[in-house]
This record gives sequence, structure tokens and C-alpha cells, in this order.
Amino acid sequence: PTPPPPVPWGPLSSMWYARLGAHGSNHTGGLNIALVDGSVRFLNSNTPQGTMRIISTKAGGEVNPNDF
Repeated sequence: PTPPPPVPWGPLSSMWYARLGAHGSNHTGGLNIALVDGSVRFLNSNTPQGTMRIISTKAGGEVNPNDF
């Protein structure tokens, strides 16, 4: 199969990591997030930033005090 064409980053090319590392969605009220256990959950727009940080790190060992 032919690979897809490259993404035209243009003037944002120096900020590629910030965009790829951002959370976002066109869903109203939050976003869907895939977890490493294979589950997908909807996170409300009011999810605390600390919770987002915890679930976004790799092998950080943090404990999530919130039930999301």
C-alpha cells in the first residue's frame, strides 16, 4: 500500500510536539480518550488538570484520586 502524504505543518512545524501532545476533540462537553488497557472513556471538559496529567504520563506511578 502507498503511505499517506506528509502532514503540511507549515508555520507550525516548530511546534509539532505541542500539538501532538495536546488534548482536544470536536465532541461537545469533553473528549474521548483511549487508555492502554484498550478501553475508551469520555472525559468531561471539567476533568481536573491534575487528572489529565496523571493519565497522560508513561509509567509515572501516579495514583489517580478521581474516578473518571
